[in-house]
Amino acid sequence: MNKDRVRRVLKFIQDTYSTEGEKDIQIFFTPNIAGDYMETAYETGDVTIDFAPSYWYVEVFGLSTDEENWIEDNVLGGLSNFEFDTPWETKLEEADV
Repeated sequence: MNKDRVRRVLKFIQDTYSTEGEKDIQIFFTPNIAGDYMETAYETGDVTIDFAPSYWYVEVFGLSTDEENWIEDNVLGGLSNFEFDTPWETKLEEADV
């Protein structure tokens, strides 16, 4: 697992979407099949984050299965919600990977 990549993704999502006055946002690692309108919000050589403004969720592509699983197990609550006050940075630093 690349802790730096996980940190960049979560930090971008938190910094970008918590400023909208929201308390959380849904994160998915698979493309939507409903045809929701998506905007690319973040793109580096290895990671892309698409945002669905009408439904307030993001899709993250380019992470490894281990990175996705770590986020699901340590950051996301029910319904794939990333609650912005989750102490994910401390958990990430303490992760034994």
